[in-house]
Formats: sequence, structure tokens, C-alpha cells
Amino acid sequence: MGTSTGFTAIELSRLIGCSVTAIDINEESLAEAQRRAEELNADENISFEQEDATDLPYDDETFDVVFVGNVTSYVGDTEAALEEYRRVLRSGGFLVAVPMYYVRQPDEELLADVRDAIGTYIDVTTRDHWREFFDQSDLRLYHDSEYEFDFVPESAVEAYADEILEQSDLSEFDGDDRKLINETYREYLLLFRENLQHLRYSLLVYRKDPGYEPELFTSSSVNN
Repeated sequence: MGTSTGFTAIELSRLIGCSVTAIDINEESLAEAQRRAEELNADENISFEQEDATDLPYDDETFDVVFVGNVTSYVGDTEAALEEYRRVLRSGGFLVAVPMYYVRQPDEELLADVRDAIGTYIDVTTRDHWREFFDQSDLRLYHDSEYEFDFVPESAVEAYADEILEQSDLSEFDGDDRKLINETYREYLLLFRENLQHLRYSLLVYRKDPGYEPELFTSSSVNN
């Protein structure tokens, strides 16, 4: 769900050779995803499709795994999206979600700048919010781990921007437009870096109706 430019879909297909149906609502993102998959010779097992996560055309229990990443944060009707995730996931299959949430309150100016940059509304949610959201009667939690984003120094941001912009074909733009693209891209990277310092994310793996009783004696990882 929400494949964007196809990174996760491509990597899943390349790593384990599975068949992937990758959906997004944005036609331009799907075109870029298709181009990247073809460039990497990874398009044979991937079908990129323009669909709405709240109204999927697939039959009940179609997929072994539904990977939603953080896309649910950007869906207008999150409850409808979750209902569709569960509907198209087969019994015994896995739902993988990677929700991002704020652990430090961002100021309103930062939030407004991020919303403007990504072109959509984002809410200030918490880890508990997403656990409660995904904890459904037919979904059994198998894995829950939490991560924070590393701080990237400005020199590394600049070097990354140089590398990406050098690889981009900006020949169709005149000098002033190329300069504006260059400056805007760097501003966005620094903006996202600032926002990520307020965020963490969780890797949540749920299994749908395994068909047997839950495990009583569970275990947890030991941090040395």
C-alpha cells in the first residue's frame, strides 16, 4: 500500500522473488516506480496499480502479506483503510505496519512547513494511538519494535543532495529554474531532518486469524 516510487516493492521482489502488487493513488509516483523497477530488472514480478487504499478492487483473502508502511498516516479515512487491509489479507497472513509518531511535540511552524512540503495534512499521533488502532480482534501481534532516527550532520545532507542532483536530468530547465530546484531540495532535506528528530517509528507485525490458540508463554529480546 502506498508504494510511492517503489522502493519497498522492488526490494521485496529482489530479495525473496515474491510476486508483488504495489498500489498508490498517485499516477506520477507509479510511473517513476515502474521506471525504477525496469532499470533494475525487477519488474517481472511486480504489478504497479493505481488504487485507493480505502476501496480496493481485490477479492477477499487475496494476499499472503499486506505491507502498509506509514501510508495509513496520510489516508483520510483510516478506519476504512484498515478494514480493507484486513479484508484482502488471507487467514494466517501477515499485516506489516511501520507507523511514525511524535515523541517530542513539534511547534506549529515546523508542522505547517512539513505539511506544505509534502502537500498533505499530518496529525500529531503517538505510539499508543497506532497500537490501539491496529490491535483488532482478528489480528494477533507477533512483533513490536521501536526505532528512532539518527541525527545526520549538515555536511552529510549537503553531500547527499549533491549526489542526488548530479544524477538527476535537469537539462530541460533553464539556469534559474535549476538553481531554484537545487535550493528547494536542500531546504526540504534540512526540514525533514529537523522533523525526524521529533519522531520515532515502530515495526508492527500482525497475523490474521492463525486458526489456533494464542501462545501463553511468550518471550522478549534481551538488550545487553
